[in-house]
Amino acid sequence: MPEKSNKLARQLTFIPEFCRDWQEVRRTFRDFTTQMKNAQIILYSKPGCHLCDRMKDEIAKANCSDSYDLQEVNIESDADLLARYRHDIPVLLIDGVEAFRYHVTADAFRRRVAHASE
Repeated sequence: MPEKSNKLARQLTFIPEFCRDWQEVRRTFRDFTTQMKNAQIILYSKPGCHLCDRMKDEIAKANCSDSYDLQEVNIESDADLLARYRHDIPVLLIDGVEAFRYHVTADAFRRRVAHASE
C-alpha cells in the first residue's frame, strides 16, 4: 500500500515530494483547495437603476455565491466613478477585468465565475 501512495504523490504535481502516505496526501490536498480564492466581483451601480437591479437578480439566480466575493459600489459616492460610468451602468468586473456591461444572464455569470476560479 505505501508503494501506491508514493506513486500517487509523484503523479500529482501540486503535492510536495515529502508526502509519503495517504493521510499526508489528503491533508495536503485539503490545504491546497482551501487556499484557492474566490473570484472578486465588483458591481458598479447606483440607486434607482433598473438595469442594476436586473443584473443583481441574475447574479443571485446564478446560485454560485460560494465561488465569489461581491462588492457593490455606488458610483455616486465617487466623482471619478460618476464621471466614468454615469451612462454606462451597471458594469461588472471579475478579478479586476470588465466582464459585463448593462446586461448579464445567470448562466453567463456562472460560467465566467467558474472560469475565474480555476
